[in-house]
Amino acid sequence: KRQPLLHPNAIAPGFVLFLGLISLAGWSGFVKLYAKSEMGLNTVGGVFLTYGAIVFVVRIVGSKLPDRLGARRAGSASLVFAACGIAVVALWPNTGGLYFGTAMFALGMSLLYPAMLVLTLDGVPASERGSVVGTFSSFFDLSQGLGAALCGATQAALGYRVMFAMTAVAAIAGLVYLRTSVTSLQRKPPATVL
Repeated sequence: KRQPLLHPNAIAPGFVLFLGLISLAGWSGFVKLYAKSEMGLNTVGGVFLTYGAIVFVVRIVGSKLPDRLGARRAGSASLVFAACGIAVVALWPNTGGLYFGTAMFALGMSLLYPAMLVLTLDGVPASERGSVVGTFSSFFDLSQGLGAALCGATQAALGYRVMFAMTAVAAIAGLVYLRTSVTSLQRKPPATVL
């Protein structure tokens, strides 16, 4: 049996990932320029360090959360944190807002990819895992390519703050799509044994 070019299991979770990660394209591509333009900061190394440290720690310490909570719930929480964090960056244009928003944003970004990957792989036979992961990961690439272009066009036309706000709206759209349209055969989280 010939496999389709795009694995169907990866399309819906991949689209959620795409919408959620547009904010990452905007944040990583423009946060330095935004900080210099709006706050007069010449370096944002501490902001990138904050983001990276939080993502690293949460992915290690919270690695089992998508399994315990279920992929849809973990993904939903991730999108809420990401949208709120990037909205804080947009609406609070000073150093405190930049760091606080980045911390919230990093919490959201930490588990979005793992949660959507768990959802994507649910019920997929071992012989199709390479195909499904390849399709799913292409949505990450698309979000960083197309998403960066969209963010750049929005920033050029409307400014940094509107661009960041637009990426928050994209993450909320991903949340709505996840909650209303993405189904899964994933088992419910196991009951806690006392």
